[in-house]
Amino acid sequence: MQHIFMQYKQALITIKKSIMNAESGEFEILSTRLNENMNETQLYGDTPETKADRYRILFSLNMYTINKFGKTYNEIIEHPENIKDPNNEPIDLAIYIALSEEFNHVVEILNSQYKSFEYNDISITIFQDKWKERAFNRFYNVFIIPAGTMGNISAGNIITSIMTIYKPQNIVIAGIAGAISADLQIGDVFIPASVNDYLANIKITGKKIPKFEPSGSTLSTDQHLLNNFRHFNSKKYDGYNNWRANINNELNIIINDEMKEALKKLGVNLPLHCKLVVGEDKVLGSGPAVIESRSFANWIKSQNRKVAAVDTESAGVYNAAFMQKYRPSVLTIRGISDCADKNKSLIESATQSKLRKLAMKNVISLIKVAVEEGLFNNQQS
Repeated sequence: MQHIFMQYKQALITIKKSIMNAESGEFEILSTRLNENMNETQLYGDTPETKADRYRILFSLNMYTINKFGKTYNEIIEHPENIKDPNNEPIDLAIYIALSEEFNHVVEILNSQYKSFEYNDISITIFQDKWKERAFNRFYNVFIIPAGTMGNISAGNIITSIMTIYKPQNIVIAGIAGAISADLQIGDVFIPASVNDYLANIKITGKKIPKFEPSGSTLSTDQHLLNNFRHFNSKKYDGYNNWRANINNELNIIINDEMKEALKKLGVNLPLHCKLVVGEDKVLGSGPAVIESRSFANWIKSQNRKVAAVDTESAGVYNAAFMQKYRPSVLTIRGISDCADKNKSLIESATQSKLRKLAMKNVISLIKVAVEEGLFNNQQS
């Protein structure tokens, strides 16, 4: 009896180490019941009642482990080294999304079998999905992290927590951005060569009027991923052209003629076609401000003329990833939804925020097809 009880306890420890805290509720109840039963038996002896209760608990544990691991509880006792929780598979891709509005467009492309769980250390929900990579005939384990909050500090804190526990191989910051360069138009998808935290290490001088003197902090996008996306149209011709056709079809569906006329009155002419802009020494400015000021946008460009668009999260994630010893591959993919000027709110009102929807759908569809075509695979040539 003592020997089998020791085996039961060791199997419980093995299982506990192999499941996520967020999904341990049922197991913890069964584990507590079995331990209490064994303790009572050792103290007062085995009775028909305790034996019957133990068999009921073991039956439930068998059902749990078969469902969780494809193995009975007895098989785990005999071969604990063979147990593996599918939820603890390596994370191939983590997608960080700041706003719930942006995440709503991601839900539309999730597979019906996706899972969600609340992360134990911080109050966010993680969505887990499997996306097929056709090029290498395998499935990607994808974590989607809708933070529900803006800002580089929040982004850095959240992604650091995720990296510490799960160590995702690739990290993408997905979302919308405002363009401050004529090279980018509304609806375009932008992948910068680097991210510049434009207010980093700032010095403030001036006796009557504050004068800002930032030195900035620039971090490069992962060069392997940048190269794969840069040559997407030539190396994966069919996948790229299908994506272009789909996003331009979305442009015509989402933005109707009435909205186009309203935009013209604001001096905004939508492009006939949306495009992918990758690298080309272009920089994404990242800071704490939602920009609706052309003068502030010009000030950012005066600090770094290569800044083509602005967001509020990418610098936080890039900095956090840079500090990790295991060094995940990181890039940011931004859909252009406005021109970061005084017309920002007017444009959103005239289009009922449909341009934001278009920009985000363009980003997410690009990430999905990039997975399918193997652009995130480290073995991709």
